[in-house]
Amino acid sequence: MAAILWLDHALFVPDQRVGIIAHKLEDAETIFRDKVRFAYDNLPEALRDRMPLKKAMESLLIFAHNNSSIRVSTSMRTGTIHRLHVSEMGKIAAEFPKKAIELTTGSFPAVPTGHGIIVIESTAEGKAGEFYAIANKAEQQQKERRATGRPIGVNEFQFHFFPWWRDPTYRLPPDQARHVRISAKEHAYFDTVEGVMDCDIDIGQRAWYISTRDSRFAASP
Repeated sequence: MAAILWLDHALFVPDQRVGIIAHKLEDAETIFRDKVRFAYDNLPEALRDRMPLKKAMESLLIFAHNNSSIRVSTSMRTGTIHRLHVSEMGKIAAEFPKKAIELTTGSFPAVPTGHGIIVIESTAEGKAGEFYAIANKAEQQQKERRATGRPIGVNEFQFHFFPWWRDPTYRLPPDQARHVRISAKEHAYFDTVEGVMDCDIDIGQRAWYISTRDSRFAASP
């Protein structure tokens, strides 16, 4: 979705530099090929005729009609970036801590204050590192804004947490859920999450979580 939004911005707003930073080079190549380039190549012919490519490279598209561009890479440190999306920054911070610091000191300042946008998305990877520091600060600032009523600052992030139980596909149907063994300790964990997060996690969702954990993360306790 982020790639489509950023491509849309580059296509319809002139003189924009749009970037997506991926966790690894392989991920960057996949995002560019399967999301950015694929989406552009499958636009209606009438749109592509009005929005032709000036230059097309392995990780970059530059549009002839408005001088905007979109690039997918593992780092971006040169020039202005009007829209920046960082994918899986938690993994970047956990595996490449120096690179995560370079993002905050090099790439982020390249985004103009006031009218530039930075989006960071990731699965949490522990309570340490640049991603945790940014996310934790954003969450605390959001709580403070809600308590005081002050507006968000131009250099503050808007915190958003999307929990797994809100995804309607993350559940097993009853005929499968009844075969998943869920211990009393595991039920107690789900009950605690419900209390803390003010949510409901039904048996189908609990069964999905346990079966997914046991099949995909069997080596981890």
